[in-house]
Amino acid sequence: MLPSIRNRAVRVKQYKRILHQNLRKITQTISSATPIRPKDSFGHISIKGFSSVIVYNRVPKCASETIRLVFREQSDIQKFNIINSAIYAPFDYNTEEQQKIVNEVYNTTQPILYERHMYFINFSLFEKPQPIYINVVRDPLERSISAFYFTRTTCRLENRCYLNLDYLNDTLDDCINIRHKLNPEECLSSQHGVSHMIPFFCGQDPKCQLINDWSLQQAKTNIMRHYTIVGVTEQLYDFFFVLGMITILISSNYTI
Repeated sequence: MLPSIRNRAVRVKQYKRILHQNLRKITQTISSATPIRPKDSFGHISIKGFSSVIVYNRVPKCASETIRLVFREQSDIQKFNIINSAIYAPFDYNTEEQQKIVNEVYNTTQPILYERHMYFINFSLFEKPQPIYINVVRDPLERSISAFYFTRTTCRLENRCYLNLDYLNDTLDDCINIRHKLNPEECLSSQHGVSHMIPFFCGQDPKCQLINDWSLQQAKTNIMRHYTIVGVTEQLYDFFFVLGMITILISSNYTI
């Protein structure tokens, strides 16, 4: 194993150990949240969607492992079902595949929390109530750097490769200064194992993968209309506190 990969693997193990040590504190943060009533707002956050279904269409490299561990812990405490999808790619799906996901969500006993790496799906197009959508984002540069190296580590250690293998041994510096010197933005693309955040909120329309003003505006519109909470990794405890109210809501008999 290369020294850089070995060191990264050690850091991952250390991170997981620290995470498990702090899981109780995170759980207490969620459990301390005050229950909310239907149609209530918390500050400027309104509950949007069908209260018995939460969908977390997780953005890669945005603390999703931490959040998934908390969800598993809370599913026992708050008594809701959880589907942790083991499918990491692709993120975009045709209409038939979207229908299967919608069916999987609504064929599961409620209340339910469904999580998966996938672009936003408009459930109303499939004649189902729109769920409560949640997500977490991260500083774009930090997330891109993390994704660049994480993708290569995953490919080497787990044989799950989501990049062009011709670029596997590139460092980010090599990519920017040598391989794509004239177009350095190419280093932060799917060919190098880096996904963009915008399509996760823009949706399944192929135009959403064209990072431009239209896709950005569509992402903003979907966030305003369909997302109850979008947290940031730098303020993760605040996200968990608000999330605690939402999980309490869906584990009750409330309807919106």
